[in-house]
Amino acid sequence: DGMGAELNAGTDKESTAVYARMLDQHLPAAFDVMADMVWRPAFDFSELEQEREIVLEEIAMYEDDPQDKVFDVLGEAVFGGHPLGRAIIGRADVVGSAGPDALRAFHAARYVPTNVVVAAAGSVDHEALVELVERAGIERLGGRAPALPAAPDAQPARRCFFAKETEQYHVCLGAPGL
Repeated sequence: DGMGAELNAGTDKESTAVYARMLDQHLPAAFDVMADMVWRPAFDFSELEQEREIVLEEIAMYEDDPQDKVFDVLGEAVFGGHPLGRAIIGRADVVGSAGPDALRAFHAARYVPTNVVVAAAGSVDHEALVELVERAGIERLGGRAPALPAAPDAQPARRCFFAKETEQYHVCLGAPGL
């Protein structure tokens, strides 16, 4: 904020994006902040507990909104037990039970240089950016990505929507021919 920069992050089913917009002279400082977030997170237990409560509240709000929830139901119907069938926001039972050690292990296995793409646009000197990446203090160089999950079953989970008013199934997903 002190640089007049914007820093944000987001997740989808298969990636995490951390990005910043700033004046070119602030690139080294902004990159250092992002490197801390991606490769050197603090995992402060008191902050983790506060964030856990926030995420649990977000999950509860999300699950109460049919316009959001329908996409997770569809994903589960299409992909079954495959990770692509899971909600991006997570499940309350998993978020509620994940301890600091589990979070550190998950992070260490996935946020490795072989899984990270660094990209820049605008008034950026390529060699200077490469030097920032090399100096980022990444201790897990050459770390391996976790094994990819198995492909979804040929017969995904079946999910049907039953209307109580008419006592009829309106939509069934996941089973061939329905």
